[in-house]
Amino acid sequence: MTSIIKTTISPPNTQIRPVQPPPKSPSELAARISDDYTSYNYLWTGDVDSACFNDECEFTDPTISFKGLDTFQRNTGGLSRVVDKVAFDTSSDLLSCSIDGDAVVTMWRMKGNFKWGSVLDVTGNTRFTFKENDSGEFRVVSYYETWEMEPSAAVLQLVTPRKTERAGRKVEEYKDLIINAYLVSSVAHIADIAVGDGVLLQQSGVIGGFSALPFVGKAAVSTWAGAGLVTKLIATAGKPGLGMGVYGFVEVLAAFLAPNSDTFVNAIAVQGLIAGCYLVVRLKDGDIKGGEETEEKRRVKEGIIKHGWGGGGGEQKKANE
Repeated sequence: MTSIIKTTISPPNTQIRPVQPPPKSPSELAARISDDYTSYNYLWTGDVDSACFNDECEFTDPTISFKGLDTFQRNTGGLSRVVDKVAFDTSSDLLSCSIDGDAVVTMWRMKGNFKWGSVLDVTGNTRFTFKENDSGEFRVVSYYETWEMEPSAAVLQLVTPRKTERAGRKVEEYKDLIINAYLVSSVAHIADIAVGDGVLLQQSGVIGGFSALPFVGKAAVSTWAGAGLVTKLIATAGKPGLGMGVYGFVEVLAAFLAPNSDTFVNAIAVQGLIAGCYLVVRLKDGDIKGGEETEEKRRVKEGIIKHGWGGGGGEQKKANE
């Protein structure tokens, strides 16, 4: 998995941690491999215990295969330094580690967030096949890594911000646009009533302007004129949706009390259009979902498949089978 990270962000070369004495038993080898995950976050840093690997070890993952510990160290050199600059909350979660005959087998989950909004979340297995040499040292001769995801899907995760990172952004922008429009409308109507005795009202069919309205009419128009201010205050308090609803209700009510029936029809049409556009924006921006998306559903949707890891691969199966 470190090969994909390196290819994408092109880290510089640097030295890895100092070499330790080789393991003297399979259990010690398993413990030190486990430590690479839990203490050194090696899936992100490439920082492995090099003494656990044979110099001619063969490394294989779904994207690349090569031979030689030196090549691995060159490929992953300096990875942690670059990861620190472009990623955060990274982890190499070790889900299981066991000895299976002549191999240490791990199951892991690699998670991390990138500063450009994408999220990498990959689960996989690695089989570390080992041999005992003449000195009684147990070293890995074959590193075989598989993912529960197509390589193309993993790369796509790296370069594409998740929907969840963007969900609701356009919705909030739409709310701000409408609320600010309501505010401008309120200021305009208040100024119209105060200065021109309701020129805008007269154009909408109110004969005589604001002063000619009965008490109920003046109260309704005044409430409507001030609704934009109230809506802005409610939105500022963190309830923009409620503010939009309050304004819409007041506008429709005021139009209903108006002597011109066209005013009421127009108000219904305008609020219906605003509500319809709001729903469309929510649907397109992913703010409305058909129930909570489970991890399993997300992984299946992203094209994840399971790869067999024993014996150099295995038959591929869809994750939802």
